[in-house]
Amino acid sequence: LSALAEATQAISRGRLDYRVDVSSADEIGDLVRSFNRMAEDLEGSRKQLEASTRDLSAANTELNQRRRHMETILENIPTGVLSLDANRRVTHVNQALLRMFHPEPGHYTAPQILLGASLSEVFPPEVLEDFEPLLRRGDRMGMTNSQMEIQLPRGTLNVAVTIATLRHQGERSGYVVVFEDLSDLLKGQKQAAWREVARRVAHEIKNPLTPIALSAERIQRHLDRATPDDPASLSLVRSSAETIAGAVETVRRLVDEFSTLARF
Repeated sequence: LSALAEATQAISRGRLDYRVDVSSADEIGDLVRSFNRMAEDLEGSRKQLEASTRDLSAANTELNQRRRHMETILENIPTGVLSLDANRRVTHVNQALLRMFHPEPGHYTAPQILLGASLSEVFPPEVLEDFEPLLRRGDRMGMTNSQMEIQLPRGTLNVAVTIATLRHQGERSGYVVVFEDLSDLLKGQKQAAWREVARRVAHEIKNPLTPIALSAERIQRHLDRATPDDPASLSLVRSSAETIAGAVETVRRLVDEFSTLARF
């Protein structure tokens, strides 16, 4: 019994590997064996708990690394990303989105300022008018996308908006909203369209120039061989031929300059 009392104190101090070394065949022996089994169970449970704690710590470390990795990516991509909770409060916003809607220096330089903010604190009222229907459509369909033309103080912003609704056990838990700035893309498409227009116009203008120039040359040759029966008529025709030739050359130079513009 004294050995059991000492073992109980040792285990209470955390020495779960402590065992009672008493051999007996009576009830005291059964009690000692039960005590030792209890101590073994406690020691095994502690080892399992320690192993689980290590695994949990490693998992948390990995999750934190992944979270930091994702945050680094989100902060360095040119696409605006906004995450909302079920009440449409901001849980994350990256710098690209702030630059899109708040390009003025010093305005929302730290995305953390907007954590917990409502949409009205992030977007101008005219943007919310088009944004709210997209959120409702995202609730119905799970994911939706659209293009928006937004008038901002600095000019027009063309964006492609993708909204994904997050759900947990059938209940809406939040949103992920992606804004892709299409302004440069649309500008490039317009430039390509103008290049094509310039090329086609230059081609269409050049086509009739050749027969006009040839006709003017034929008039000149004919006048050089003709008998001057009517000097006034010959002078008029010659003047017209020179005018045609001069105009053709002017249009030709214009077309060449237009072709140069198309290349630029």
